[in-house]
Amino acid sequence: MMNCLIPFQVLNPAIINQEHTSSKFIEQVKRSHPDNYFKIMANKNSFRDIKIQERQHIQWFIASERLEITVQVKFTPDDSHGKMEVLSLANKVSVERHTIEGEFETLSSGILTIEVNNEKRLADRVVWFRVKQASLSKSHLFEGIFNMIYSSACGGNDRIATERDLATVLERAFHFIDSLLNGRMKLKDMVDLKAIFCNKNINVRDEVKKLFSYRLIANANNQQEPANNIEATEQEIKQVCEWLQIYQYYSYINIIVTCVQRFNIISNENADETISSIIQISDENCSLREITERYRNLKQRFRKLTNQHLQLIKTASECSNVIQMMEKAELYTTHGRRRFQELRDNLTTQFQLQERNNMILNSWIIIYGLCEPFTMKARTLEDFVDSVAKLPYFEDTPVTHMQSK
Repeated sequence: MMNCLIPFQVLNPAIINQEHTSSKFIEQVKRSHPDNYFKIMANKNSFRDIKIQERQHIQWFIASERLEITVQVKFTPDDSHGKMEVLSLANKVSVERHTIEGEFETLSSGILTIEVNNEKRLADRVVWFRVKQASLSKSHLFEGIFNMIYSSACGGNDRIATERDLATVLERAFHFIDSLLNGRMKLKDMVDLKAIFCNKNINVRDEVKKLFSYRLIANANNQQEPANNIEATEQEIKQVCEWLQIYQYYSYINIIVTCVQRFNIISNENADETISSIIQISDENCSLREITERYRNLKQRFRKLTNQHLQLIKTASECSNVIQMMEKAELYTTHGRRRFQELRDNLTTQFQLQERNNMILNSWIIIYGLCEPFTMKARTLEDFVDSVAKLPYFEDTPVTHMQSK
């Protein structure tokens, strides 16, 4: 409903990500997208164009095999009459050890261009890249709030909702959003949102920014006073993100406990006591503004987990047969790891020219890494959280790999 108002926006400008080493990134891309590279000859320039579909959320990643490169990334919308959006400055960027990456959203289709300048260098360069395209999604929280209020107001009525009905629902929805963003909302009034936090792989910061944007647009459309029509500051966004991040942990308590118990992960004699202390954390009369103080222990325990990690824990619990299969195969012992590596290397060689088998092998390799924290014993809950948080960089798709097994 609200996503069609901003034709193009850079979400994350180009940065060098110190956490993503180029060698690991290139290894992953070689497996999953072996054609995603181009060579730049000495004293030459070269570029690669990637077609971008309309209404897309784009994440792009670039790495050089060994040597430093000078790179420029730009996006040219199809309806821009040649106007380009420069996503990274053409300055010298050392990416021989790390990836350079960025993120943007566009309503228009177009061409993403990666251009590497090698005019002043005497050695060839090989650049690997990955461009992830995802259709622009609605705000899960906004949609959930709207549906919750619509069901309450019109759900029990068989008649078709009128324009006036929808206006009333929207007014109530934004009143709810106001209470959410200013922290006055009680946890007991957010019960219906728990399922969204658990099932929609919520990226808290993205959702908060969308809610602030939608409220700004709604206030402008309603010709609110200027004082009510001011763009949110970074500090305000961070504050709401902190509240909702803790609420996300709160929503996942039962899922995490179920996972730990199902796989008997915590091995010490205090396991029951640790789990009980988490389950007993509940005060639904608490407001979002108070959640930081009331649930400080929860934040401390789970602060290392992103929404992808939380979704992985949920998926592992739902796909227990995959975890049990990996555990039964004893692939995480010293001998098992050696067997796995030998088998992986042999099959990689055998499947080089067999696309389907190679895809299955890559999926298996990904699953092997993701399953490890759920097959190993942890001394404490914090140790388990650490093992999940330390998993190598992964996308949302490996969770789908696990679900398909």
